[in-house]
Amino acid sequence: MKKIVLCIIIRHREILLLEYERGSLMLPGGHIEKEETPSIAARREIHEELGLKNQPVQVIELKDWGKIKEYEKVSYHLYLAHLDSFGKEFQMSPQKEEGIKSFIWVNPWELFSSWESDGFWRNIKIRNKMTEIAKEAIELFISQPIIKIMV
Repeated sequence: MKKIVLCIIIRHREILLLEYERGSLMLPGGHIEKEETPSIAARREIHEELGLKNQPVQVIELKDWGKIKEYEKVSYHLYLAHLDSFGKEFQMSPQKEEGIKSFIWVNPWELFSSWESDGFWRNIKIRNKMTEIAKEAIELFISQPIIKIMV
């Protein structure tokens, strides 16, 4: 069984999406190595994909779920991540060796209620480029009652 971690990183009511060279948009995350727990994998993936050096990352597991994908069971772990910047902006840089072209910050509530959004066409474009698992994870995230209180 494949084990994958996905991370929702919040900044000013927006979440981070990674734009890959191939054109798709995805949440930070990746495979959980055999010796790792999901929370350790979440921290590692955030550091690798965002190019963070020695900066503390707090993660909270929001949800885990399984899916059958191409005849293989996949276990997904969704984390909410807080980058503890001690009041400063993080110095993040897209990691080209990971295939990441750029970072895009989006309001997740506007992304899925586009008729009420000022950025309707931008949101449609973003949603069309997002992978299905990223869409599913963000919908799970915004459906959590505690999230509306936290952000």
